[in-house]
Amino acid sequence: MNSCSNYFAADKLINSGLPENIASGMDLLSRDTYASSVYSKYLLGRVHEFGIGVQKDHDRARLYYLDAMNSEDLIEQDYLASQFSHDTHGPEIVDLQPMWFRKNLDKGSENAKYDLGLCYQQAIGVALDLNQAVHFFKMSFANGNWNAAAVLANLYEELGGHEADRLAALEFAASHGDGDSLYQLAVIYREGKCVEADLDRSMTLLAKAVKEGLHALAQLDLATFELNPNSAYYAPRQGVTHLADLLRRNQKYRLDVKVMSDVCWRLGRCWLTGTAVEKNDQHAMMAFRLAATFGHEEATDEFWLLHESLENHVDVELLSGEQFYESTSFLIEQLKDYKNDDDQTWD
Repeated sequence: MNSCSNYFAADKLINSGLPENIASGMDLLSRDTYASSVYSKYLLGRVHEFGIGVQKDHDRARLYYLDAMNSEDLIEQDYLASQFSHDTHGPEIVDLQPMWFRKNLDKGSENAKYDLGLCYQQAIGVALDLNQAVHFFKMSFANGNWNAAAVLANLYEELGGHEADRLAALEFAASHGDGDSLYQLAVIYREGKCVEADLDRSMTLLAKAVKEGLHALAQLDLATFELNPNSAYYAPRQGVTHLADLLRRNQKYRLDVKVMSDVCWRLGRCWLTGTAVEKNDQHAMMAFRLAATFGHEEATDEFWLLHESLENHVDVELLSGEQFYESTSFLIEQLKDYKNDDDQTWD
């Protein structure tokens, strides 16, 4: 068994948490043919850092980790540095993370450019320095990393004064299907920020953000346009379909509370006015009640107005737990026919 295979076998045994497996894993690490490998050094560092089957010893862990960095094999080093970054390290160890990436950068690693950007952006093992983060993300972006471009665009917005650079980064990330970049571009073209306003392009970008990036806020924006009778993109059934998709998705994945409060409120308005659905005050009130539970003030007002106007009042307590789930499931059932032909989204 070679050192890499031994590493995966030992790693699986040690991380099982079972004492007998940990002992077997430690035995693998001690074998003469393996003990000197960088994989063994890394895993021994992890064992001593987190006290897996041994007493915690940060000084010893540091020495093992530093030994693990001593290899000229860039593939090995990129892999081990990435594994190291997946853990949350304490102050005794965390400075090794940017150190490892810098060593790899000196060896020609492209991955290390992006990783160092994250270190400076998130103050991992170094002081927070957004300008340094930009420096490394730009290097990574120049090498074709669209993830770096997406992060860079957000940093440019945070720092201000980089409109053209931000636009270029967003265009690149969006061309690779990044949902958030597609959405941000849609807003830029809708509002004419540093570009000529182009609502058609904005709508196209929103649709791509939904299809390629499964972006909930983009889908809500599409529904807003499609449910507005004064919009050139008025398509009420499609708008309700988008809202129904979001309701189904939330049942499984739990979307942003603000997004879902607006989804439920807009569905309530559709049932109240009979827009693309059969008018139904009870369904409207249930949707308003859900939105109110999410904290939507306008929905709360409409819930009370509708509640007072109906003869058969319902329990007015806000929903929680099983009641909330059951009410959502009920509304989803009422909207079961509202699905896109190519619906690939939430199941």
